[in-house]
Amino acid sequence: AAVARAAPAAAADGGTIGASLLDASGYVVARREATVSAKITGKVVEVPIEEGQHVEKDQVIARLDDTNTAAALDQAKAQVAEAQASLAAARSAFADAGPIFERNKKLVATGWLSHTAFDTSKASYDQARDAVVVAERTLSVAQEGLEVATRNEDDTIVRAPFTGVVTVKAAQPGEMVSPFATGGFTPHDASIAYFNS
Repeated sequence: AAVARAAPAAAADGGTIGASLLDASGYVVARREATVSAKITGKVVEVPIEEGQHVEKDQVIARLDDTNTAAALDQAKAQVAEAQASLAAARSAFADAGPIFERNKKLVATGWLSHTAFDTSKASYDQARDAVVVAERTLSVAQEGLEVATRNEDDTIVRAPFTGVVTVKAAQPGEMVSPFATGGFTPHDASIAYFNS
């Protein structure tokens, strides 16, 4: 509870114009309050905050077990690296196939190369070109998978949505939490509050 008092107004000569006093009791209520919970279901491994503690926006207020998400992230990174290497190899093979194909086009036009041999050369060239397209698509899929794995790993970290004071700490290390759980953390923004009688 809080008490508000109106002080006497000061006159120019240092005296008072008139004394007035207003007594009122009530509560200072935060205008902004949020119950923060995890985005995923998981086991809490760390809660580095306490009730009454001041926290900054995006400050870590809890960490969930990331054993599986970290492994998935490592796997996604490896898949991207593999796809990048495959794309580099495909582009190199295509670059090598280009001059051979162009030379064979000239040879078949002058009769120095049979059409059967040219068709084989063209098939190899087309295959090398298609391999680049496939490798590019594979890399794109791997990069998308890495983005998903990165978000999943980040979701194991619970952060304060704004600067404020933690008023409720409802989760402890070892407990299971989920987006639909009633527990969590409740920070309120003490910088914008109003008096409620």
